[in-house]
Amino acid sequence: NGDQGRRAVMRMVEDLLAQEVDRDDIVVLTPRHSGQLGTTALNYMLSDALKAADYYYPRKVYGRWWRLGDRVMQTVNNRMKGVFNGEVGEIIEVNRDKSVVVAFDGGREIVYKGGEVSELDLAYAMTVHKSQGSQYPHVIMTLLAPEHGQLLSKALLYTGITRATQCVHVISDKESIMLAVQGVNERPRWTIGRAVHLEMLKAKRTSPAPDEPDVKNDCRRGLAWN
Repeated sequence: NGDQGRRAVMRMVEDLLAQEVDRDDIVVLTPRHSGQLGTTALNYMLSDALKAADYYYPRKVYGRWWRLGDRVMQTVNNRMKGVFNGEVGEIIEVNRDKSVVVAFDGGREIVYKGGEVSELDLAYAMTVHKSQGSQYPHVIMTLLAPEHGQLLSKALLYTGITRATQCVHVISDKESIMLAVQGVNERPRWTIGRAVHLEMLKAKRTSPAPDEPDVKNDCRRGLAWN
């Protein structure tokens, strides 16, 4: 269920950090914004786990809490500022005048004042759709049928897997993976689904604790799964 999935995400993040993986090299992908495994809930949970090493207490700006080092995403196109939907940056200033400054690629430092801050979202977790065009060394992807339902598809699985440059860690179960690779309501387009399915079948599975999903973190073949 969603609560078990959230705990599995945290264990995976903690395991990667223990292996000295840089926090900026980790992203969590999920199919949707809402729910226990949605971006909103996951970002709230991950903001402490993946916070900047130089910890600063958050400051409330326009109804939301922000702090230095937070990874954020621009959620709409803003041509006046020269920053566009899906761009990811890092907060470098949270000022007393309620302005926030974000550093984006190319040395751009964008100032957000008042309601402009609503254009930003935390980006420790993001939807698979929003992740298109970006890549991270370590991708943790959640795919659980009760939580994600009709959103599961080959295209979703393929997109999430190809966001990783080193390793993708899939938190899922056999039923959810099978729903995704069957490609319900879509044309048979991707071949990656079969590859993932075969990896699942080949895996030597161990028994999880009664109340916890089994997290397998093994990137020898570039894939980790539940």
